[in-house]
Amino acid sequence: MSSTIDYTLLLLGCIVFAINVGTAAVIWYLAAKKEKRCSIITQAIVTKKFLTRSCLMEYRCNGTLITRKVKYNSSFSIYRVGHPVNIRVNPENPREIIILDILGGKSIKFTACIFAGIGLLYVIITGVIMYIK
Repeated sequence: MSSTIDYTLLLLGCIVFAINVGTAAVIWYLAAKKEKRCSIITQAIVTKKFLTRSCLMEYRCNGTLITRKVKYNSSFSIYRVGHPVNIRVNPENPREIIILDILGGKSIKFTACIFAGIGLLYVIITGVIMYIK
């Protein structure tokens, strides 16, 4: 009975791992496509901050001044009014941007790696528990 539960846990771990790796692969693929589209590197200026984890940024693309409300996922804002922020812009759709943050705009790819790592960690822990028994 105990070995059936152990193998069920291991199978569940493999399923969790597969789901997490699949999710990570999709996230990575979509981020890479967006990164390829956003080929112009420029600077935006933060013109206004809101309490809802967002701010207004102004930047130029193809000679046009664009003002855009941008959301960020941090509970604290590293963006200050009047300061420049490095961004990548899609020249065909200038409203599509990637903010070049601490990870160089690769935060979403970092998140994908975390998904895959959590799935792998589950399988490793389950395997260790089975080995100890």
